[in-house]
Amino acid sequence: MRSQGIFSRSLTIATAIFILAFAAAGSQAWARHPDAVEVFHCAFDDLQDKNFDRWPDRWERKRSPHHPPYLPIAITDDPQAVSGRALKIELDGGAAVLSSPPIRVDAQFSYVLEGRLKTHRLEHHRAWASVTFYDAERRPVNTIHSEKYQQAAQWTDLHLGPFTPQSDKIKTAVIQLHLEQETGMDLRGWVMFDDIWLGRLPRMTLSTNSQFNVYTDPDNVKVVCQLSGTTEREPEIRFELLDASGRQIDTMTKMVVVHQIDQRRIGRVAQRLSASDDSPVGYTGSVEWRPKLLSQGSADDAFGFYRIRATVRSAKGVVHQRATTIAVIRPFERPVQGEFGWSLPGGDRPLALDALVSLLPKVGINWLKFPVWYDDTNPSRGERLMRFAERLGSKGIEVVGMLDVPPESARSNFGDDAQLSIANIFASDPTLWRPSLDPVMTRLSLIIRWWQLGGDHDTSFVGYPDLAEAVVEIRKQLYRFGQEVQLGLGWQWLVETLPDDAPPWEFLTYSANPPLTPTEVSGYLERQPPGPAQRWVLVEPLPRSHYQVDARAQDLVEQMMAAKLQGAEGIFVPNPLSTEHGLMNDDGTPGELLMPWRTTALVLGGATHLGSMQLPAGSRNHIFTRGNEAVMVVWNEKPVEELVYLGDEIQQIDIWGRRVQTPAKPEDEHRQRIQVSSLPTFITGINKQVAQWRLAVQFDQTRMPSIFGKAHANGVQMKNSFSQGAGGEVILRTPKVWKVYPRRINFKTAIGEELSEPFEVELPFTASSGQQRIQLDFDVNVDRRYRFSVYRDLDIGLGDVTIDVQTKIDKHGHLIVEQRMTNHTDKLVDFKCFLYAPNRRRQRNQVFRLRRGDDVKRYRFSRGEELVGETLWLRAEELGGQRILNYRFVVTE
Repeated sequence: MRSQGIFSRSLTIATAIFILAFAAAGSQAWARHPDAVEVFHCAFDDLQDKNFDRWPDRWERKRSPHHPPYLPIAITDDPQAVSGRALKIELDGGAAVLSSPPIRVDAQFSYVLEGRLKTHRLEHHRAWASVTFYDAERRPVNTIHSEKYQQAAQWTDLHLGPFTPQSDKIKTAVIQLHLEQETGMDLRGWVMFDDIWLGRLPRMTLSTNSQFNVYTDPDNVKVVCQLSGTTEREPEIRFELLDASGRQIDTMTKMVVVHQIDQRRIGRVAQRLSASDDSPVGYTGSVEWRPKLLSQGSADDAFGFYRIRATVRSAKGVVHQRATTIAVIRPFERPVQGEFGWSLPGGDRPLALDALVSLLPKVGINWLKFPVWYDDTNPSRGERLMRFAERLGSKGIEVVGMLDVPPESARSNFGDDAQLSIANIFASDPTLWRPSLDPVMTRLSLIIRWWQLGGDHDTSFVGYPDLAEAVVEIRKQLYRFGQEVQLGLGWQWLVETLPDDAPPWEFLTYSANPPLTPTEVSGYLERQPPGPAQRWVLVEPLPRSHYQVDARAQDLVEQMMAAKLQGAEGIFVPNPLSTEHGLMNDDGTPGELLMPWRTTALVLGGATHLGSMQLPAGSRNHIFTRGNEAVMVVWNEKPVEELVYLGDEIQQIDIWGRRVQTPAKPEDEHRQRIQVSSLPTFITGINKQVAQWRLAVQFDQTRMPSIFGKAHANGVQMKNSFSQGAGGEVILRTPKVWKVYPRRINFKTAIGEELSEPFEVELPFTASSGQQRIQLDFDVNVDRRYRFSVYRDLDIGLGDVTIDVQTKIDKHGHLIVEQRMTNHTDKLVDFKCFLYAPNRRRQRNQVFRLRRGDDVKRYRFSRGEELVGETLWLRAEELGGQRILNYRFVVTE
């Protein structure tokens, strides 16, 4: 023990001397992770090159057609490297991957990889590092990649982790250094790697009692935090529960009961480093927490998306933290038929088939695209896929078989992987692809009726010569098994489809790069009306790393609504299990957008668009019906409160699946208060008959001339949408200065009857021109009494001459009012204009002989700040005519 202590002190002194010498040389070293214990270190010095052949001992290079052995790779001198030497990879086409010797690791720890690199003249290649964990049979378990570098002219820190093995069966790890092309090929350039270091840390894992962290019962959430490898004897873990906005809902601190780790499990390096004292390698233990999802309110308020965070602080002050996500879903009846679906290009990774069967019926989909081209040497895979499709079919989910990537055993038939597209595959000799595809079609075409050639973004059939004839031939090959198949292809939005009344495909999956905005989705679908081939649309979430969650949620829901409103027959998320671009995380736990997707899909799936209604605060909305149910999607650019009657049993549900409740006030009477913001919200339980009645209400004339002192005839159109005769009255609530005859109109109507009840309006000379909002209050008696309001606009003026007004305060404090009069006709007009301001002298202007076009006049008031917020009245009297245009406006700065 003494000799070991002397050796340890000598090593420490030697290390200190080296570090001082290194610092004196002008190089910069950085501190390792303070809680990490070294497991592996390669500085590419003499210790790693004992035979002086300029190759790191026991490292291996990958050899393949893409990784040629002739690329120069060697340890080279560099005065700025930690040891004065580094590993250099030079390019001459191709790529390179170097692998370290196997490193003994243990699943009870987390790990961190550190190093340095610099690059020179890389244009198409990228350099990075990775760590792969292997089990006892040398089978890879999981791989973690660092950031990829291209422009790193100076030594740049390379950092990866902390990361945790995904299996308790891992035994070794291998570090790989990569220099590989992403696009094109570099014939020159190089990368240098330096000071590759792997350390172990206390492992902290967070798990739940749900296979994929999706719950239906908010009281059933249980979290377990496992801590191993810590040197703390009494560690405390702080749990936090946060909602989608980051607001803390619940928190608790608990002590972990630990026991000592068996040192025999730890690698030799770890044992040697801990042998200088009697302290244990570490402790392990776990603690359980059941969060309270309700800080207040009822159980109905617990639905939504949550983050659970666990934090422990070490004696050195280092904070270790783990987080996971959960979704507590509101019970919704899934439509029997619907347009919404998922594509899973990764198949049953990371969630197994059984887990998917449990998850998918909960996420609001009726369609699933799934890769099914399996290896015919693995017949059990075919059995599992057939059973998978059967089980989903029994739950109302139609499986679309994706023929995208051939099995590994057949892939070499089609040449370079970089050129592997579905069009190239099927353009080849059928003897190359049919033997591997025949077993798939023989087994699965009995269950799967819909098939897609290629992945969602594979549009290689676009521009294919004689496409229709080629697809007909492919269909013949697939029909050989006697089953009728519905076939589809990937297509580009920017390319028109071939004019064909009977195309040989049943659907086209449309995509674009970059993905379309909601407005573009609507526009392209409008230009591509429904035809013989169904239009399947991809809705692609904004990247998580570039946008806030509210912006991503709003964009996703708007994409879904745009596709739904334009009648897309299929609406798919192309990669939902993606932390960056999907609805769930890479590990299969819920992502931030799962709840907005699910809520929207369940509310709108299989529904029919009824129309939009005018609301008192001007919120935009769409009403959908499914059977006897009706639902409204409503939003507004600014936060407003709508006071309106929509039904007796309405519920407001936000995109996270939570119920929104606004307390009623005595003056509300039969109406409900609806909170509206830029994020769409859903109103369920809408009275369908009242909604239909509202949408049918119109004026006979939507525009009246601005001629005052004369009665103008009009009428109210309505249709009885109830299942029996109805009677009642409607009161017209117009601007107070209007004279309306009659203002209260009585009516009677039979089932489905349409009628128009007449009225007249006389406008006084002070009546404002332009668009005026009219409120029609209905009191309808059917099986019971229904009271509701309808809002419609009447335009005062013929619209041939319009006025726009702008205000501003100039640098002298004067209020400047700019009047822009526009003549939309070829008739010459003359107007005498007067501007009235409170407690100020009237100002006047005159517009002479205005032809089609604009005329601008300006008015100036001193002490302009006194008029900010005041209402001004602009009156324009037509010379030689009867029209008077009145405009009232509020002064803004």
